[in-house]
Amino acid sequence: VQMQTDFEIEASHLRRFRANFSGSDEAVRFPKPLHVTPETLVLSRETGRELAHVLSEQHDAPASPTKAAGVPMQLSKQERKQVASTSMSSYMRMVFEDHFVHGDLHPGNIMLHLDPPRAETQGVVDQLRSFVRAASSGSAGKAGRDFELVILDAGLAIPLPQDKVEVLRSLAISIVYSDFARAAEILYNQSPDKSRCWDAASFKSNMAAAFRDCRKDIWEEGRVQVSDTCLRALHLVQHYNV
Repeated sequence: VQMQTDFEIEASHLRRFRANFSGSDEAVRFPKPLHVTPETLVLSRETGRELAHVLSEQHDAPASPTKAAGVPMQLSKQERKQVASTSMSSYMRMVFEDHFVHGDLHPGNIMLHLDPPRAETQGVVDQLRSFVRAASSGSAGKAGRDFELVILDAGLAIPLPQDKVEVLRSLAISIVYSDFARAAEILYNQSPDKSRCWDAASFKSNMAAAFRDCRKDIWEEGRVQVSDTCLRALHLVQHYNV
């Protein structure tokens, strides 16, 4: 609670995130603290639209090039993949490289900002000229992207000890290589108190099944709802007293 009521703490989090992502490959930025006291925080003005609104409009809005706040009402499939990829790589960077994680990272705390803004009347030739100029000047990297994600509300941030990062790394590798039994074993071993667990083998078996079903959804439906798997895991932890 203190993290989210003391604005000096949030300002320090923002400075750390900005330093961590400066020069990174991710198209991500954080607001810059301009003035801060424990009760007041003034940040740089950031433009864009909440990612939650942009995503909800993919189903509700008519297919048209209409834009609001510089962001198309509808994103193409490739654009959605780019936004998803950037979101995932940014989170992986926080966990595995920086060991400092935004504690409230959801679409309502992320804005989609086009950089540079796309002109409705810009023709193909103009787009090619812009690309050639960027490439010849060596600025075709971060500055030449179509969008940036602006991450807000850094009041809650979590530093990760090195040993926990290594556990998460092992867990992720086990799931990626479909070693679900190993993933369940790793999770079980991380319990601070297993003395009240009444069936460790059944817990591990059901946890492995939860991880397996998560991967199955990717292959069969082309998507995965990570929150569903996390909720299922929490239910198992509660049920088996792990």
